Amino acid sequence: MAGASFSMDFHRINRVLGSAVTVLNDRQELAETLGEQFVSATLGRFETGTGPDGEEWAKSARAENESGRTLVDKGGLKGSINYEASSTAVAVGTSDQVKGAIHQFGGTIKPKSAGALKFKTPNGFVITKKVEIPARPYIGLNQEDVDEAAETIRLFMQRGLGGR
Repeated sequence: MAGASFSMDFHRINRVLGSAVTVLNDRQELAETLGEQFVSATLGRFETGTGPDGEEWAKSARAENESGRTLVDKGGLKGSINYEASSTAVAVGTSDQVKGAIHQFGGTIKPKSAGALKFKTPNGFVITKKVEIPARPYIGLNQEDVDEAAETIRLFMQRGLGGR
């Protein structure tokens, strides 16, 4: 090249980019980290008795009668919260097929084959045609959860690009 010139060796850039591609393509660790964060946020809702939107859950009759907390009597639903992660997605939910949806979305419980439902309360047995369960959302994300996830993703990308 005649006159003044400048040359640049891309060897180091290619090495950094190659390393970044490797790290950024392996998103399993990121998905698992996000899954753990989302499960932690969900478990926190059982402690505060609030949904992702910050609204307090309607107090259950059992919690009122026993001066307890709603949705945490035996801890089965809370203990069933988990996540599944892959390199392309993360999902948080419950393995409790009986209680999971009715408490998240609310609904009506009716007898399957008998003419009425019968269950014990502190005041004796109750017999009724149906029981209305209010929605008590526990799964979902609020702005704090989204902000924490965004920071985790930012750090993952920064690490992939060789930053600290």
